[in-house]
Amino acid sequence: RILSGSLTEPITLVQKFQNGTVVEYPLPPNGYTQDVVFVVKVPDYPIVGNAAYKVTISVEWDDLAGRHFNRTAEEGFTVIEPGRTELIVTKEVTPLVVPVNGTLSVTITIRNDGEEAARNIEISDIYPEQFFELVSGETTFSRSILRAGETVTFSYILRAKMEGRAPIDRAIVEYIDETGSPRHTQSNPGGVVNIVMPSIKYEIKDRPEPYEIVGSYVVYRVSVRNEGSGVARNIEIIVKLPDTLMIVSVGEGCDIEETSNIVKFKVSELPPNEEKELYLELRPLTAGRYNITVTGATYYSPDGGTKYTFSIPEVEFRAMKPLAVRVMLTVVLVATVVIVAVLVVAITVGIRIGKPKPSIRRLGRKGFR
Repeated sequence: RILSGSLTEPITLVQKFQNGTVVEYPLPPNGYTQDVVFVVKVPDYPIVGNAAYKVTISVEWDDLAGRHFNRTAEEGFTVIEPGRTELIVTKEVTPLVVPVNGTLSVTITIRNDGEEAARNIEISDIYPEQFFELVSGETTFSRSILRAGETVTFSYILRAKMEGRAPIDRAIVEYIDETGSPRHTQSNPGGVVNIVMPSIKYEIKDRPEPYEIVGSYVVYRVSVRNEGSGVARNIEIIVKLPDTLMIVSVGEGCDIEETSNIVKFKVSELPPNEEKELYLELRPLTAGRYNITVTGATYYSPDGGTKYTFSIPEVEFRAMKPLAVRVMLTVVLVATVVIVAVLVVAITVGIRIGKPKPSIRRLGRKGFR
């Protein structure tokens, strides 16, 4: 673009006297005028991007002999587009899988990637209150100015209240741009948080019979299964055994404390829908009553922050010598026969008693004619 224009009057040498008289003289040899200032006004806003301008200044004059002269000078300059504010807002939620009573962090970052400052910045965020409660920080933030190239970050912490899938919405930022106009922008969505909870269930699959023979081998087997939605960590079951109940062998994950006859069954982690087994092969050494007692059963949430407990009922049995077993079985057999006989007699007598008695009819006298 070329800016053009011209002076309407010739340049002369002007001399002012103290009495106010002004005399104009032609420009003498080696004379010069005061600086001539050209003011160039460019548009307020170029159409797109930057604009380059060139100013051409031409000077023409005549000498005393009437000869005509001219000289030209050029000057260029560039007008850049006015700076703009450009706020980039990011939102990060970690972790995206959290147990009930576990915590997560929400971090919001605002960065000014423009050339001008943003003013009166107001940030507001929301979260699903049916799933979370605020335990630290604030969900709103304000700043008077955010200059070009500056970054500001704030965060808050939520605690999960219940199991489920919780979508995290966008953060909203309102500000004043370089022209003084109100603007707003949004962050990315925070994603979907899975709130999980492990749930350990047990099943006693094998146990000693109520009566076992001294010296026989018996099996105690318990299955633990995670029926929850989150990983169960650091599962531990502690089994206390009588001193005369010998531990013959144990399954995977079992540690034996021989001095106290205690077995500790440990599983570092158990994902949902998976199971592990506590297996013990035992042998009663003397006659008497035996109890297999679980003194502790615990596990933890996926983040290790919450401890859960469950209970497994006690298993009781008696160990008897072979002769005592035979005598007991004989007594049981005789008792069973007697009970059956009594029932048969009772049923038979009951049937007889329940029959109706025959009726006796009296015969009346008959007259003869």
